Amino acid sequence: MKTLCTVATAAALAILIASCNSNSVNVPPQQPAAADFLYSGKVGTVYTYDVHWKLVTKTFADSVQREMTLRVLATDTTDADGNRGMLLERRLPFISSPDSYATDTSWYYVKGNDVFVVTYGQLGNQSRTPARILRVPSAVGDSISPIDGAPKTVVASTNSSIVTPAGTFSAYQLQYARSGSTANNTTEEQSTIEHYSPKVNRVRVESNRITKENGVIVFHEQLIHVLKSIR
Repeated sequence: MKTLCTVATAAALAILIASCNSNSVNVPPQQPAAADFLYSGKVGTVYTYDVHWKLVTKTFADSVQREMTLRVLATDTTDADGNRGMLLERRLPFISSPDSYATDTSWYYVKGNDVFVVTYGQLGNQSRTPARILRVPSAVGDSISPIDGAPKTVVASTNSSIVTPAGTFSAYQLQYARSGSTANNTTEEQSTIEHYSPKVNRVRVESNRITKENGVIVFHEQLIHVLKSIR
C-alpha cells in the first residue's frame, strides 16, 4: 500500500508540474487591438443586416423591414498618412420604397488605437468627415468622440454578449443619450446603443428618438440594424 501511495503521489505531482508548465496557465488572454475590429472578410464577402424601422405618433403607426448590405471591395488599402484599412460598398434601402436603394462606399481604417470610417458618394467625392467609431482598448466608463467636439458615446461594456441571426458575438457596447426640453412641457430624447465585435465590426445598432408632451409619448421613431449573415 505504501508503494501504491507513493506512486499515486508521484503521479499527482507530475500532473501538477505539467499543468504549471502549460502555456495556458496564468497567461492572461490576449486583448484585441483596434485592427481586430475591422471587417475580416476577403474581397467579395457580403455582410447583410436586417433593418427594422418603426414610427408611432398620436395618429399614425407604421413599421418596415428592409436589408442593408456591405460588400468588401478591397482588404488592404493605405492612405497618404500610412493608415491601413479596407474598402466596402454599402447598399442602403429607402424606407419608403421596398425596391429602391442608394449605394455609397465606406473606408474603415485604423489610426493608433482608434477605428474610423469615412463615407464617399457614388462619384467618389468625400461626402463626410471621418468618424471615430471605436477606441481599443477601452474601459467601461470611457467616452469616445465620433468627431472632435461632438457629443460623446460612453463605453458601457467591453464583453457584452449579443445574439444575432448571424451568431452570438462578444462585443464592445457603446451608448449615447441626450434629452432636452422645449416649450409647452415638451421634451425630446435621443439614444443610441451600438455593438462592435472583432472580425465583424458592427453587430447591432439601435437608435430611438422620442418626443413627450406632459410626460406622454407622442412621437417615437426606432431604427435597428442587426447582422443577419456573412457570405
